[in-house]
Amino acid sequence: MGQFETAKTIWDYLVSQGWSKTAVAGLLGNMQSESGIIADRWESDIVGNMSGGYGLVQWTPASKYINWANANGLNYKDVISQCKRIEWEVANNQQFYNISMTFQQFKTSNKSPEELANIFIQYYERPANANQPARAQQARYWYQQLNRTKVVDWFNKHRGQITYSMTGSRNGTDGTADCSGSITQAVKDSSGIPYSYLYNTVTLGGYLQRCGYVLVLVGNSNASNLSQLKDEDIVLLSGGSSMADSGGAIGHTGVITGGGKNITSTCYYTQGEKNTAIQELRFDKNYIVANGFHYYEVWRFSGGFNQSSSTGITNDPTPPSFSTNVHYSLRVLGGAWLGEITNFNNSDSNGFSGLPNHQHDMLYIKVDKGTLRYRVHTMTSGWLDWVSKGDPNDMVNGCAGNPGEAIDGVQIYYTTPAGETYSQAYYRSQTTARADWLQTCCDDGTSIVGYDGWAGMFGEPLDRLQIGIAKSNPLFTYSPGVNNGGSFSTNVHYGLRVLGGSWLGEITNFNDVDSNGFSGLPNNQHDMLYIKVDAGTIRYRVHTVKSGWLDWVSKGDPNDMVNGCAGNPGEAIDGVQLYYTTPTGKTLSQAYYRSQTTARAGWLGVCCDDGTSIAGYDGWAGMFGEPLDRLQISIAASNQFFD
Repeated sequence: MGQFETAKTIWDYLVSQGWSKTAVAGLLGNMQSESGIIADRWESDIVGNMSGGYGLVQWTPASKYINWANANGLNYKDVISQCKRIEWEVANNQQFYNISMTFQQFKTSNKSPEELANIFIQYYERPANANQPARAQQARYWYQQLNRTKVVDWFNKHRGQITYSMTGSRNGTDGTADCSGSITQAVKDSSGIPYSYLYNTVTLGGYLQRCGYVLVLVGNSNASNLSQLKDEDIVLLSGGSSMADSGGAIGHTGVITGGGKNITSTCYYTQGEKNTAIQELRFDKNYIVANGFHYYEVWRFSGGFNQSSSTGITNDPTPPSFSTNVHYSLRVLGGAWLGEITNFNNSDSNGFSGLPNHQHDMLYIKVDKGTLRYRVHTMTSGWLDWVSKGDPNDMVNGCAGNPGEAIDGVQIYYTTPAGETYSQAYYRSQTTARADWLQTCCDDGTSIVGYDGWAGMFGEPLDRLQIGIAKSNPLFTYSPGVNNGGSFSTNVHYGLRVLGGSWLGEITNFNDVDSNGFSGLPNNQHDMLYIKVDAGTIRYRVHTVKSGWLDWVSKGDPNDMVNGCAGNPGEAIDGVQLYYTTPTGKTLSQAYYRSQTTARAGWLGVCCDDGTSIAGYDGWAGMFGEPLDRLQISIAASNQFFD
């Protein structure tokens, strides 16, 4: 059983026992730090250590819980058995010591997930350091993941109460609604993610993506793939050749119901008869043809949310300084506008505009201060006219592009307001033909070495785009994957283990585009590290807050806790030192690496394994006394990090 399935099992069981949803979320936020939400988890992974902690909440000593489970005929490894132990503690007011709140009151409290996570760590777990904000962030994450209601619930709740209108509130607040306003409100109520405005069928796709939906099917009047529909899928329909042509009455949207056979929506089926707008109808080829639809998209919830605030992980650990906010979005060719991006970050999918591995045909950009003009190059028509307005609802003057023509170039020019320090537009792009970011561009075409007057590669459709308005280049010329602004000599693979938790996923080299570009769980401490390389040899060691420098390790294997990784279980790492040996006959390469700590937001200085190649003290990464937060490593002939 994976982490999500375990969390869902705990959620369902405890809610059925009368727990408030926020209390369960607070509990899960603590379980994530205690055990990684793994029921059969021994403290420090020392299996059978009865004097240490065990289980979801790390009962200590382990024998206390295990003996109780055995005495009650329960399998001590089982998730529900451990939930029953917690229920027993509630009934007997055990383990939870708070003079102003009983465990029963905690169980039924409607305080926020964050508040209850903090109460639980302080009065149940009671560690030496109860100031662990990550648990509150994790509680919010689990609340948003597991409290998600169904989209169709909104329709069921309002059935018999809505009259069709495209000119009223559109979302039912005045007793009237239309199809896209209803879906926007229903998705918001389901996901908890606010909308900027009530979208239409042209713009709804971007909001769906931001709420964790992915485009899974595209079809036409042949309706050949409707057998793949599932309940809760969102369908967008157009009377034209794409969703871009679906404005007004020639577009429609609804949610799939009836075992994938029906569509529930707010519609004009009863010709505007009062309180009958919500209908559930058979969704098949006859429906599509009879209503004049020639194109449709099917969006499906992917199980997570595409905005990092839901995870508690900040968008950008080292945010650059922007002169003003720039807001922009791309439209998927033959599809919908994506969610609006503000500036950029290098941590998640909200940090760039574009649907990876897709072509795009329209772009809009706008700024809070100053003025901006922009244009696009398409594979069909070349450079199009300059645009100075940014409005996705104005397809004539508010955005750049030709519907149906793939964009392969973007050019931007920013004018600084009078009296303010000179700033420019810095931007970069990727194409569908390659994985890496292309060179950063600047609007004057001269501030960055090389040809930088426009972003893109003629003949290669635009895949994604990042923009920042600043006094100097705020973009780092890293590329995701293996080529980050330079050349790696070999791949280095590494992983950290969360203190009191699980090993994180293995990282190869680094990037500054997403959370796969570094090892570490932000705002958490880590106690074990492993590193291995494809060519050459590497040795490494860690410094812990408790024991200082530990022995050197030359093997990288998270399954070998004796010789395959560095660290002492339960001791926070606050320093890392690496030394790489180049294979015979190869150009000298070294380990370049850097870290962050839980006490500060920025990356510390880049380090090199010989301790002299980079100006300043660089013989090891970290800050004594400040637990390691995250780590990046590369093996190269020169520094691949740009500070």
